[in-house]
Amino acid sequence: MYVLVFLVSDPLNPVRTGIGTTEIEEETVAKEMEHAQLQDSLDKELEELNKRLEQKEVFLYESFISHALIHGVQY
Repeated sequence: MYVLVFLVSDPLNPVRTGIGTTEIEEETVAKEMEHAQLQDSLDKELEELNKRLEQKEVFLYESFISHALIHGVQY
């Protein structure tokens, strides 16, 4: 029986052997998936915050216009 050991160039870990690379690759994939899920969650939260901000801007603008019309103020 022969065991092949490969040296792989990796910027995060310059020298690693073929032993245990499956675990390392699984960890990497798991971290990438976790990162992608976190990014999606943050994107959704940012989108919701943008909607709320836009609603507040519209409300303030409408309030400003209403005030101007009621009081006959010209700007």
